[in-house]
Amino acid sequence: MGASPRALRALVLLGAIDWAATLWAPGPWALKLDVVTAVLAVPVVRGMLLLRTAPGRRRGARPRHRSGRAAALADSSTVMLAWKIRGSKGAQYTTQEQFEGFRRTLNRSRGEHARAAALAPEGDPAPYVGEIWTAIGIGYSHEEMHRVWKELAGRAPHHYEATFSALQYWCAKWRGSEALARAFAVRAAAEGPAGSLMSVFPLIAHFEHDTSDSADVDRTPEMYATVDEVLADVAAADPDHPRLAEVRHLLAYYLYLQERWDEALEQFRLTATRARSRRGATGATPREEFCRMRDECVANGSGA
Repeated sequence: MGASPRALRALVLLGAIDWAATLWAPGPWALKLDVVTAVLAVPVVRGMLLLRTAPGRRRGARPRHRSGRAAALADSSTVMLAWKIRGSKGAQYTTQEQFEGFRRTLNRSRGEHARAAALAPEGDPAPYVGEIWTAIGIGYSHEEMHRVWKELAGRAPHHYEATFSALQYWCAKWRGSEALARAFAVRAAAEGPAGSLMSVFPLIAHFEHDTSDSADVDRTPEMYATVDEVLADVAAADPDHPRLAEVRHLLAYYLYLQERWDEALEQFRLTATRARSRRGATGATPREEFCRMRDECVANGSGA
């Protein structure tokens, strides 16, 4: 579709996208996954879907592809609701009531995933994308996660959102370890075609597990090679890829750490209107960190 997630949400709200018709009609799964994400980000629509798909609500007969996509929306909505109940804070700041609601809602989603998968059109990966976050929250075994990933990868082997979600599962903070996360990320990067942005996942795995206060760990031959691969990947990517800006942000950050001033500055310029990275270690806002690093690149670059 070529639209950002924010643009898709706006189009859904304005009625410029007939999201129901788009989902019900046969067509490419990639567009439908983008629309599903946009639809579920609109609270009023998400609430309507939860009501329409409530247990016991009568459903009329409809073609299989329509039932499958309605089921995919329902199970994705349940997963999003579960994580909303939990909240984004660390476990020590999450109440017992939140945890109980979170697990109760995620447990309900397991049946919805199975129903969505049974009704999905052939080759549609949507039911498995949502299930990854159920796997993270409930704590699927590694064997169960391998099953989900096998089903998903067979349908969408280089899907960015799915790969990012699966990497989170394999991280040490969730259900895996640093070694497992790095192995998964390296494999995804090696198998991804040019322009797929799969090359960024080893950087993300490194970021997730880096506890060092020194940039030396970011200046190893392996890290230089990884950053070079991401540079080539973003150059080959579709300019309208919905995740290109955030990949450029991470790339600019590591180019900055490697003191590759001119290359970093180019990435900062290309993302100048999207300074939305994580809050810096100094407590500065993302925009303040963005400006600080960009200005340092200007001061040290070849044009200084």
